[in-house]
Amino acid sequence: MVSDDLDALHAFAQSLGIKRERFQNKKKKGKKQPHYDVRTTLYDKALEMGAIPVTRGELLTFLQKTFYPL
Repeated sequence: MVSDDLDALHAFAQSLGIKRERFQNKKKKGKKQPHYDVRTTLYDKALEMGAIPVTRGELLTFLQKTFYPL
């Protein structure tokens, strides 16, 4: 789960019952990718609460544009 607003991301995760220590922001290929993994048991609830499913390609494009614009 990602967002261009990290405060909103943390709040949304908390509303799903995901603990803050589950936040991931490690570098991968030299770039940080701030996100939470959403367990399959919470996936439908996240969608009901407004999460939007995306493909891997859409996710990578979002991360590039949001955190690493040219």
